[in-house]
Order: sequence, then C-alpha cells, then structure tokens
Amino acid sequence: MSKLVRSVSVLALSIAMTAAPTFAAPNTQDKREQKTTDIKGDGIQVMGESDITATPVDESRGPGLEISGGTSFNAYIFKQKKREQNGGKGRGTHFGADDSRINFQVLGKAGPELDGLEYSFLIGLTGNTEAGKTSVEENRIKLKNRYGTLIGGVHRGVTDFMAVGPFAFYAGTGNVLGNYKSIVNETTGVVIRDDLKGAPKDQTKVTYVTPRFFGIQAGYSYTPDGNQAGEAKLASKALAPKDGAMTPVGQNLHEAGLNFKKEFANSFGIQLSATSLFGNSKNTKTHHDAGYSDIAAYALGLVINYGDFSIGGEYLDNGRSLEWNGLSGNDSGRVFNVGVGYSRDRHAVSLGYLHSKRKLGHNKRTGFEYGTTKANVGSLSYDYKLAKGLKLYAEGVAFQYKTSSTAQATAWKEATMSPKDAVGNNNGHAIMLGSAISF
Repeated sequence: MSKLVRSVSVLALSIAMTAAPTFAAPNTQDKREQKTTDIKGDGIQVMGESDITATPVDESRGPGLEISGGTSFNAYIFKQKKREQNGGKGRGTHFGADDSRINFQVLGKAGPELDGLEYSFLIGLTGNTEAGKTSVEENRIKLKNRYGTLIGGVHRGVTDFMAVGPFAFYAGTGNVLGNYKSIVNETTGVVIRDDLKGAPKDQTKVTYVTPRFFGIQAGYSYTPDGNQAGEAKLASKALAPKDGAMTPVGQNLHEAGLNFKKEFANSFGIQLSATSLFGNSKNTKTHHDAGYSDIAAYALGLVINYGDFSIGGEYLDNGRSLEWNGLSGNDSGRVFNVGVGYSRDRHAVSLGYLHSKRKLGHNKRTGFEYGTTKANVGSLSYDYKLAKGLKLYAEGVAFQYKTSSTAQATAWKEATMSPKDAVGNNNGHAIMLGSAISF
C-alpha cells in the first residue's frame, strides 16, 4: 500500500504543477555546468513551430531542439614524490582531452490551459573515450512552472546544483578542485574532493526545487538505489566479485538543499547554501562480519561578490558515511575550501586553498592504530577569453598529502580491502596549460 501511495503522490505532484504568483525560476545547473557558464556561446537552437492561433498572452510553443556542450585539451607538466604506485604516474608530462560533454535538449511550453508549463527532455553525452566508461551522463525530464521545478531521471541532485562555493568562479580546470587530480597518486585515505561521501551523482532520482522567495530557495532529491541508473533492472543487492574490494552503496538516499542569493546596490551580492545527505548503506559484502555505517553528511557554502571581485568558501563534514564498522574512531573526512577571484573583460584569475583531515581510526580486532591523513592544496589559475565560447588558460597547483606513516597506510589499505596501492606521504606540483570550447 505504501508503494501505491508514493506512486500516487508523485503523479499528483506532477499534475499540481500544471495548474497558479510568478516567482524566479530555480537554477538547476550542476557544478559541471557552472564551471563553463562564463564562456558559453548561444548554443544551437532548432525550435518547433508555435501555435498560429496563439493570443498575445499565449506564449506556448511546440517542442524544439537545443544543442550545447563543450570540451577542453590540457597539457600537464608535473613532479611528485610518490610516482610508481597505481600503475605509475611518474612520466612528468601528460595530455588530456577532459571535461567533454554534449547536451541534446528538447524544450517546449504549454499554453494558458496548463498555466504556461515548461517541459524539457535532456540527454547529456560525455566525450570520454576511455574504455568501459558510459557515454550517457544525464537522461532526465523536467517540468517547470511558477510552483517550482520537478525533475525525474538520471541527473545530479540538490547537494550538487544548490551548493554554492568558490568552485563557481575558479578559473582554469577548477583550481584546487580541478584536473590536477588526474596525474597525482593520492595518499591512502586522504580526501581531496568537495563531494559529500555517498552522494548519488548520475543515478536515477526525482528532484523538486521550489521557486525563489525573497532570495530563498529549497530543494529535495530522492534516490532509491545509489548503484542504479537509467534502464538498469532493480536489484535488491549489488554483488561484488568474491575477491574484489568492498564497495558499499547507498540506498534510500535523501538530499536536502537550501540557499539564499541576493543582489544589492553597488554591484554587491551574497550567496549562502546548506546541503545535506542522509541514507542507508547496503553492503556488497562483509569483512570480518562487519558492515558499513549509514550516510549522514552536510556542507555549508558562501560566496560574496563585489564588482569584479569574488570571495568564497565551503565546509564539508562527511561524518562516518560508508565507513567500515570493523574500525572505531574513524570518519570519512572534513574538507575546507576557500578562494578569491577577479574577472574583468576577457581576463579572470583565481587563487584557492583546500585543507582536509580524516581519522582512519583503529582496528577493533587487532587494536592497530591507523592514525590520520591530511591534505593541503594551493592553486593559482588564469583564464583569457579569446572569443565567445573559446578560452585559453594556465593553472599551477602545489599539493601536500600526509599520513601518519606508510606502514599504517598499508595496514589500513589491507584492513579495508581498498583496491588501490598503499601510498605514503606525497607532495609535488603541477602546471597545466589548456584551451576550452563551449557553446
């Protein structure tokens, strides 16, 4: 009966959105889209025909096609202390065709009989040619009117697109959150990303976002299974290979988001956000009869704009999300990221710093202490907009990853059955030169 009630509730919400004051439309750009907004062109629009009987107040239009996307080419020059683990990352040079994506979106708008309901269908294809990687990143339907936005399908949730932080104005490939991570050996257990642990990225979910009232907007996303996307059939348990790594997944994942965005006089603006993630863990296998902790994590963000300048910060606390219960005193890490940016005409520059700390805990069975890991990353990025939709950029990154000891990192890796090689303290630097095109 409860499943029937949920199904009827979702259907009722879809119908209700087709029927009453006009408020600011929700911004549902995820972090991938926010990074390229500053240089995007107009896209390619192939709109359908409007109803020839439309009155001046009837702005309905038939479904039309809009194409957008982008890609980048990057050259890396780098040096790091730990070069040989995980297949070897010590060549010192690397080329990457990164962040490639093309979107096909069909958009339409209903007439007054449906209160101007806007509807769209989007398929987002990645340009990643790496073997075994899916070509479709996003596949969703969106309904929008003055009551808010309803999204169903494969898409990012509110912990992604409702969050604010310095990532929105970072130049280059993303500064301390950018593509330098592709060429470094991460110290075992270290946290260097600003994603909430267990967040269902491109999994199938439903999302509702309210209109913006007095600068305030709220949103909610629900994902039944963090290991299911698209047309994958329902499975009650994801099975791992007998000798494979322990890879827990989240189920019944609830994302909540709240943000505030306001522009004041004299080119002053402020943005605030609070996002959270809760859910159950589902073990793909157990190790020494111990499972994994449920998911409970949150993030806070701030951006202040004044004229051509921006300053921002974000803080993430992952709690014990998906941590192995065979350990005690362990957590999934905390991350602090702060940055400043300046943008004028064709130029943009940003300076960022990221710090994280994670407790690896101690083994309940053996009593072995695994210590802690820390990360300190600094970056300077510069963009030059050569033409509409085309930019050149340069980025420098210095990083330092620390663990209590290599022996402890090795023991923790073996205890948790991590699929990666154990990596001790690592530090180094990288310089990236690249170009990006978006439309």
